[in-house]
Amino acid sequence: MLRSLQLIRKMRLTFFNPAAEKLWGYMKEEVIGNNVKMLVPVAIQSQHDELIDRNRRTGVDKIVGTSRETKIERKDKRVVWGQLSLSKIELDEGTLYTAFVKDVT
Repeated sequence: MLRSLQLIRKMRLTFFNPAAEKLWGYMKEEVIGNNVKMLVPVAIQSQHDELIDRNRRTGVDKIVGTSRETKIERKDKRVVWGQLSLSKIELDEGTLYTAFVKDVT
Protein backbone atom coordinates (compact mmCIF):
# COMPACT_ATOMS: atom_id res chain seq x y z
CA MET A 1 0.00 0.00 0.00
CA LEU A 2 1.55 3.26 -1.13
CA ARG A 3 1.31 6.35 1.01
CA SER A 4 2.35 9.54 -0.63
CA LEU A 5 3.61 12.52 1.31
CA GLN A 6 3.79 16.13 0.31
CA LEU A 7 5.06 19.04 2.37
CA ILE A 8 3.61 22.42 1.53
CA ARG A 9 4.90 25.84 2.64
CA LYS A 10 3.43 29.09 1.32
CA MET A 11 1.36 26.99 -1.11
CA ARG A 12 4.54 25.63 -2.71
CA LEU A 13 5.45 21.95 -2.69
CA THR A 14 8.70 21.39 -0.79
CA PHE A 15 8.73 17.57 -0.66
CA PHE A 16 7.24 14.88 -2.91
CA ASN A 17 8.11 11.26 -2.17
CA PRO A 18 8.32 8.29 -4.62
CA ALA A 19 4.80 7.11 -3.67
CA ALA A 20 3.47 10.56 -4.62
CA GLU A 21 5.32 10.34 -7.93
CA LYS A 22 3.63 7.02 -8.65
CA LEU A 23 0.18 8.22 -7.55
CA TRP A 24 0.14 11.51 -9.52
CA GLY A 25 2.47 10.51 -12.36
CA TYR A 26 4.78 13.50 -11.88
CA MET A 27 8.46 13.32 -11.01
CA LYS A 28 9.43 15.34 -7.94
CA GLU A 29 11.48 17.69 -10.12
CA GLU A 30 8.26 18.65 -11.92
CA VAL A 31 6.41 19.64 -8.75
CA ILE A 32 8.91 20.91 -6.17
CA GLY A 33 8.58 24.69 -5.94
CA ASN A 34 5.24 24.77 -7.76
CA ASN A 35 1.88 25.72 -6.28
CA VAL A 36 0.20 22.70 -4.70
CA LYS A 37 -2.96 23.41 -6.68
CA MET A 38 -1.33 21.65 -9.65
CA LEU A 39 -2.23 18.42 -7.80
CA VAL A 40 -5.82 19.49 -7.07
CA PRO A 41 -8.65 18.48 -9.44
CA VAL A 42 -9.06 21.03 -12.26
CA ALA A 43 -12.64 21.83 -11.20
CA ILE A 44 -11.47 23.38 -7.92
CA GLN A 45 -8.01 24.72 -8.83
CA SER A 46 -9.28 28.28 -9.26
CA GLN A 47 -10.69 28.25 -5.69
CA HIS A 48 -7.79 26.48 -4.00
CA ASP A 49 -5.62 29.44 -2.99
CA GLU A 50 -8.61 31.36 -1.58
CA LEU A 51 -9.66 28.34 0.50
CA ILE A 52 -6.16 28.11 1.98
CA ASP A 53 -6.00 31.87 2.61
CA ARG A 54 -9.39 31.73 4.35
CA ASN A 55 -8.10 28.95 6.61
CA ARG A 56 -5.08 31.08 7.52
CA ARG A 57 -7.20 34.18 8.22
CA THR A 58 -9.98 32.52 10.20
CA GLY A 59 -8.24 29.53 11.73
CA VAL A 60 -11.31 27.44 10.84
CA ASP A 61 -10.20 24.02 9.65
CA LYS A 62 -12.70 22.32 7.34
CA ILE A 63 -10.25 19.88 5.77
CA VAL A 64 -7.14 20.21 7.96
CA GLY A 65 -7.15 17.57 10.68
CA THR A 66 -9.58 15.34 8.80
CA SER A 67 -9.33 12.33 6.54
CA ARG A 68 -11.44 12.06 3.41
CA GLU A 69 -11.63 10.35 0.05
CA THR A 70 -10.70 12.61 -2.83
CA LYS A 71 -10.36 12.45 -6.59
CA ILE A 72 -6.84 12.58 -7.99
CA GLU A 73 -6.31 13.68 -11.57
CA ARG A 74 -2.99 12.26 -12.72
CA LYS A 75 -0.57 13.89 -15.14
CA ASP A 76 -1.71 11.40 -17.82
CA LYS A 77 -5.34 12.54 -17.21
CA ARG A 78 -6.40 9.24 -15.60
CA VAL A 79 -8.54 9.59 -12.48
CA VAL A 80 -7.77 7.62 -9.32
CA TRP A 81 -9.05 7.96 -5.77
CA GLY A 82 -7.06 8.62 -2.64
CA GLN A 83 -7.65 8.91 1.09
CA LEU A 84 -6.30 12.36 2.03
CA SER A 85 -5.18 13.26 5.55
CA LEU A 86 -4.10 16.89 5.85
CA SER A 87 -2.34 18.38 8.86
CA LYS A 88 -0.76 21.72 9.60
CA ILE A 89 2.14 22.70 11.78
CA GLU A 90 2.64 26.28 12.96
CA LEU A 91 6.32 27.24 12.86
CA ASP A 92 8.11 30.53 13.53
CA GLU A 93 8.66 30.91 9.79
CA GLY A 94 5.02 30.19 8.93
CA THR A 95 2.57 27.36 8.45
CA LEU A 96 3.67 24.00 7.07
CA TYR A 97 1.00 21.65 5.71
CA THR A 98 1.56 17.91 5.41
CA ALA A 99 -0.58 15.80 3.13
CA PHE A 100 -0.64 12.02 3.34
CA VAL A 101 -2.54 10.30 0.54
CA LYS A 102 -3.25 6.58 0.29
CA ASP A 103 -4.34 5.14 -3.07
CA VAL A 104 -7.81 3.61 -2.59
CA THR A 105 -8.56 2.95 -6.26
